[in-house]
Amino acid sequence: MNFMPTKKEKARITTTLLIGMILTGVMGVVALINHIANFQATINQYTEQGYPKEMVMEALFSAQFLPRIWDILGLFGGGTLLILGIFFLVKTLGVKEEPDEDPEEKEEPLLEETTPFEDSVI
Repeated sequence: MNFMPTKKEKARITTTLLIGMILTGVMGVVALINHIANFQATINQYTEQGYPKEMVMEALFSAQFLPRIWDILGLFGGGTLLILGIFFLVKTLGVKEEPDEDPEEKEEPLLEETTPFEDSVI
C-alpha cells in the first residue's frame, strides 16, 4: 500500500488544512471578544447593584476572567497550532509521481510476434 498523495491530492489537503486553521483562529478571536464583552457586562451589573468597581474587578479578574481566557487560548490556539503542524507535515511529505502517458506513444512489445513456420526452410 502506498499512502503518498499525488500533487492534486496534496494541494487539496493543504488548502483544506489552511482553511481549517484560519477558521479555528477566527473562532478563537471571536470567543475572546465575546468573553471580554460578557465580563464587562458582569462588571457593569455588579456596579449597578452598588458594589465598588475596584472590588468587583479584584474579585472576578482572577476567579472568572483569567481562567476563561487561558481556556480559550488553550483550546483554539492549541487547535490552530495542531492544524498548522499537520499542514507543514503534509507539505514536507513526498509526492507520488504520476505516470506520464501519452496516448500516441505505445510501448513496443518485448518479443516480436512470429508464426511457428516463419523460420523453417522448406
